[in-house]
Amino acid sequence: MRRWMAMTGSLLGAAALLATASPPAAAVAPPAPPFTELRLALLPIDNLSGGSAPVDEIHAVLAGMLAAQGITLVDAEPLRAVLASRRTRWVGGVDAGLGRTLWEEQRTNAVLVTNLDMFEGASPPRIGLSARLVRTGPDGVQVLWATAFALAGEEQPGLLELKLVEDPGVLTARALERLAAELGAFLQTGVVPHAGRAPQKRFRPRAFHAAPEAEPLGGEPLRVAVLPFSNDSSRRQAGEIVSNRSIAALVGIPGLTIVEPGEVRRVLLETRMIQEGGLTYAQAELLRGLLGVDLVLTGTVFDYSDPGTADEAPMVGFTTTVIDARRRQVASVSFSHGTGRDGVRFFDVGEIRTADRLADELLRGVADAQRR
Repeated sequence: MRRWMAMTGSLLGAAALLATASPPAAAVAPPAPPFTELRLALLPIDNLSGGSAPVDEIHAVLAGMLAAQGITLVDAEPLRAVLASRRTRWVGGVDAGLGRTLWEEQRTNAVLVTNLDMFEGASPPRIGLSARLVRTGPDGVQVLWATAFALAGEEQPGLLELKLVEDPGVLTARALERLAAELGAFLQTGVVPHAGRAPQKRFRPRAFHAAPEAEPLGGEPLRVAVLPFSNDSSRRQAGEIVSNRSIAALVGIPGLTIVEPGEVRRVLLETRMIQEGGLTYAQAELLRGLLGVDLVLTGTVFDYSDPGTADEAPMVGFTTTVIDARRRQVASVSFSHGTGRDGVRFFDVGEIRTADRLADELLRGVADAQRR
């Protein structure tokens, strides 16, 4: 408890101090700010780290940073009252019912879903965050923006390790500043900067196969449902983490609409859909009927580990399967695997120190392969 109190103090103190060618320009509407007047609900932090973390303090600091940008936030008490009235315990997404209630009772037109995917308070600290902005209203919910990243205190130590970060509060404040800055930039411009960023060769899938008739992403408008990945790794919640971070790799690709995971979860629960051995064509067709999707993305995580010592490297491995629900066939399959030291030659330049960041790069590699 004392360690968390000390960490909270340092966090608050630090916060205070602180690809392929795109379609022709004529075919793409110019980006624009997504809201003329925003009223945002900041859901409680969804802790997927597998351990204890100061999520309430992180939530409070993030709320302060967003308010400092001039973003109007729904007060905490009314938001808690809405969640309690709907008996909402899972805060990893927003279904249409919750979105409609927030709109009707609090005039909330957007919700920020934030996941704490990793938190290590020991020195050197590590933190991984993923988040997405969801439009809410009487007509349902819509994913507008998403991001995912991770920071490690030892990732860029510099000469004589003068830039080594040993205080978890400082590193957490930096992560929250980055999250708030990325969201603020999107709200001003409507642009998702990382969309379509070409990955390095070392992060491309080890194997990728697409059906001849499969349309590349970024062409015609497509509606995609991302299901929670199966988890065959030793890391708790790895399937949900990779699923959330795959959304960040896909959001912003022209023509692509990602179904809010809260709606996907609602349908999976209501239909009691169980994926034994993978998603069937009949299940994909049912999702098409209930969610209006064209493609369904799912997969399996079989490796997801962070380094335990300085001599180790993170390791991530997963497969993906995209099913075309319109044609009842597999559109593509991929196999990705890597370590944080792949492709590193001199003085640890380019080394990745967290599984979350490695997963982000590998998932961008899969998204890039889907666009070709």
